[in-house]
Amino acid sequence: MGNTIKISISSLINIFDVLELIRNIFRWTNPKLTRKEETVLNRLRIGHTRITHGFLMAREDAPICQTCGTALTVKHIIADCLKYEHERVNHRISYHLDTALGPNQEISIDLINFIKQTKLFNSKT
Repeated sequence: MGNTIKISISSLINIFDVLELIRNIFRWTNPKLTRKEETVLNRLRIGHTRITHGFLMAREDAPICQTCGTALTVKHIIADCLKYEHERVNHRISYHLDTALGPNQEISIDLINFIKQTKLFNSKT
């Protein structure tokens, strides 16, 4: 019983963290981006994209990066994956997620261009 309560409280805290993050995202809109681009950017910010979390709806195993052999997450794609190193450098993407996914409009445009160049923009994002 005690573990159930701890898990429930922990889940609520995580939910509140995500809701706070979502609430803050609405202040970060970028007039230079299309609605689709804003949607992709917001999904990246909350860490829930179709490519990283679609397995839950499909009742499949969690995706693994084919290049690195690690869990496929937003952090892995943006900061760690060796497959996208050239594109990451080309678009000046920070290895720090708080910078890469932050409110700076020019960095947001660079990130969207990075996602497009890596062919991830239209593939389950």
